[in-house]
Amino acid sequence: MRLHPTRRSILSVAFLLFQLQLLFAIEEKIVTSQIKQVTVFLSGAQVERTADADLPKGTVRLVFAGLSAEVEPASVQVHGTGRFTLLSVKHKLDPGTAVVSSNAVKTLEASIKAIEHEIQDERTRITVLQNEEQRLLKNEDFDGGSAGLSVERIRAINDYHRERITAVHEGVLAKQRHIDERTQAAQKLHLELEQLQGKKPKATSQVVVEVAATAALRTALTLRYVVRSAGWSPLYDVRVDDLSAPLALTYKAHVYQSTGEDWSDVQLELASGDPRVSGVMPLLDIWRLGPGTKPPGALLPKRPTMNTTVSEVRGVVRDAATGEPLPFVNVVLRTADGTTLNGASTNFDGYYALAVPPGARRIQFTFLGYAEHEQDLNNATVNAELQQTQVTLQEMQIVSHKRPLIDRDGGSSGNTISREDIRNSPQRSVQIRGARTENSYQYADGVAANYGDVTGGVLNILPEVNTRHGNTHFSFRIALPYTIPSDGQGHAVAVKEHQIQSTYRHYCTPKLDPSAYLFAKLVGWDKLDLLPGPANLYYEGTFIGETFLDTEQVSDTMDISLGRDRSVVVQRKRMQDLAQRSFTGSKRTETIGWAIEVRNTKSAPIDLVITDQIPVPVTTEVTVDLNEHDATNVDTNSGMLNWRERVGPSAVVKHAFNYSVKAPKGMPLLLE
Repeated sequence: MRLHPTRRSILSVAFLLFQLQLLFAIEEKIVTSQIKQVTVFLSGAQVERTADADLPKGTVRLVFAGLSAEVEPASVQVHGTGRFTLLSVKHKLDPGTAVVSSNAVKTLEASIKAIEHEIQDERTRITVLQNEEQRLLKNEDFDGGSAGLSVERIRAINDYHRERITAVHEGVLAKQRHIDERTQAAQKLHLELEQLQGKKPKATSQVVVEVAATAALRTALTLRYVVRSAGWSPLYDVRVDDLSAPLALTYKAHVYQSTGEDWSDVQLELASGDPRVSGVMPLLDIWRLGPGTKPPGALLPKRPTMNTTVSEVRGVVRDAATGEPLPFVNVVLRTADGTTLNGASTNFDGYYALAVPPGARRIQFTFLGYAEHEQDLNNATVNAELQQTQVTLQEMQIVSHKRPLIDRDGGSSGNTISREDIRNSPQRSVQIRGARTENSYQYADGVAANYGDVTGGVLNILPEVNTRHGNTHFSFRIALPYTIPSDGQGHAVAVKEHQIQSTYRHYCTPKLDPSAYLFAKLVGWDKLDLLPGPANLYYEGTFIGETFLDTEQVSDTMDISLGRDRSVVVQRKRMQDLAQRSFTGSKRTETIGWAIEVRNTKSAPIDLVITDQIPVPVTTEVTVDLNEHDATNVDTNSGMLNWRERVGPSAVVKHAFNYSVKAPKGMPLLLE
């Protein structure tokens, strides 16, 4: 059979185009990269990967595969060495590991949705019953005599009201019990759904880099990107062993991450920045003053209502009241008319990621027990905070336990073995979990320490830290490599130790508490790059409690309470020989005296401040006179008395004061 000349020419052109596509097809190469450095912010982290790649002459696509699914597309940066041109950088979810809804998942999701509708119907019925009760209560108050009703008719109406109100209450209780039962059933289905989804491959993402080179070469590539489910928080150990010695402050960090990729032997840098905080400066709006008007709030730039260029959306869903991440939240993408296009559920850390299909304009968040939240799809990152509703759970079954992200354990476990532990326990042996030797390093709980850094048979792990200051933040660069697995748990990282020159003073208010409290006054703390955070207190080698270092203050001195000092004994007794009461006309005069005694059982002197008070009258009918006293300072406006002195070792100081109150005879006054 012979082909028509026109058809033969069409086939020839098609074959030629196919050959040209093969000829000019861009080669694609998988790049093997390793995480070398991580900059951890207070919330979020920047991951830096390095890789070596052989570039052929021409154009090639380099694929960084197996990355965290949490990669923020806008944060991706690629750099390299050599003579080549970077044509494009694209990020996408890995299609080979993306979560696909199975029939079982769809069945569970449908069951959960049906229960949610059932609960909503029951709430509606409760509202109807409550409205009926309100109508009954309004009609309950009537004048039977003026209405001309008989006693029997009034009794019948009252019986009807009583029966209906009782029925309404019983109906509300029954429906609330049903809501509680269905809520528990929905929670169990959510757990089954999470277990089923947990069996699927872990979601990952890719970064595809297209480059062009005029000649073949080997290049070193650096890939940087930001992930959300990571962060660090400061924790301090404050130790005072001798009031004549400086205060020892150990600066530590608890680092956590659940990004889906482990950080193995990486260079850590802890930064004080927080990407969650908006960098947009608020503006003042016009203050229009008039009856019923209020001062304006901050005027923020308006966001676009939608962004049709968004191809992926991701974010974290939190509880609006507590800020905690919410797992199992349903996230749905919809069209402008409400048609559902795609959906997913948040993981244990409240994180979700979705590919955005064409036509998606709105994103919706729903979770049992929380108000529904919906907004325009205007960004590649959409975080949400859900408000709790009034639905309560009567019972909850605990099926698993997860440690908190930030471990508040202030002991010597984890990555930190402090010098204080070494000084206090020179014969103590240290159990090194998972220890191994590799070149000149030894690893203990994820931190590599110099193998020869041993004091008294004890491994001393306190890596060298370099502090770097930027225009708006500072960071600590840890010299030795750390390993932080993607487990969401807090891992201790030693940062620095400071010996701070401090002054110590004891304060006591014997009227309220017969105890003396020791305070340390730190000068120059603002030069130590401290952040607000909890602190464990150790006094004379004993753990005495926790406090909070408030570094968000303008003073250049900081007072830290070290708690009660049992070695300073305080007593306050009423002086019975001065208790007097006299009457003159319509007035009465009462005299009250107090004696204060403080004993210092220490072998060293202390600086002491005692505070007491006398009453301050609020009417001209009452007068108060301070009689005999030896106070260092008296504030007549507040009635406060202060004694400041230095108490020697094993010494006792005594103070006394008395005051007289003159008032009308019948006026009740509490004078003690």
